[in-house]
Amino acid sequence: MTRRYALSTVALLSFALLAGCAPPWRVIRQSGVPSPLRGQASIGVSFEWARASLGGRSEQDWLATQPPEDQASYMEVRNALMSTFVSELAQELPGVMVQPSTGQETVQLSVQPLLLEMGFYRVVIAQDSRLDSALVWSVGGVATDEVTLQTRITANLYNPSILGRMNDAATRTARIAAQFWRHAQQAQ
Repeated sequence: MTRRYALSTVALLSFALLAGCAPPWRVIRQSGVPSPLRGQASIGVSFEWARASLGGRSEQDWLATQPPEDQASYMEVRNALMSTFVSELAQELPGVMVQPSTGQETVQLSVQPLLLEMGFYRVVIAQDSRLDSALVWSVGGVATDEVTLQTRITANLYNPSILGRMNDAATRTARIAAQFWRHAQQAQ
């Protein structure tokens, strides 16, 4: 019995360690080796909101059910999310020109929010904020790589505002995008 317990413990710990080694994204489409992203010097970033879902509805349907003040607050969060993502990605990738897409950059990154949960914080109850996204990388107008990822930000006393949590989610998403970019640069 002791030997079986020891083997089970070793197997469980090994699995936990290996699970921690996996990248924080799920590959939908991968270009191969070497990556066409390798050696590129600029990235044009755009956001495509057509697949976004809030409260189990499309973004447009959800917005139509909200009062004007909530619509304005959501648009503030949405704009901040886009700005934060681009600036964080630029900071994470020194030596690479990262900018909002003009359509002229060889590499295009389409950030496609899939699920947004704004969350809330009240002293006795809270719901975390969540941002699930697809990152679609294109080179020369051809989609080469696509990954999906999830970010969840804890709603608590130290991070009570929706805007703050969604900015944190955008920051994490940009850091994962930068990690994917660095991984593509090393693929041989």
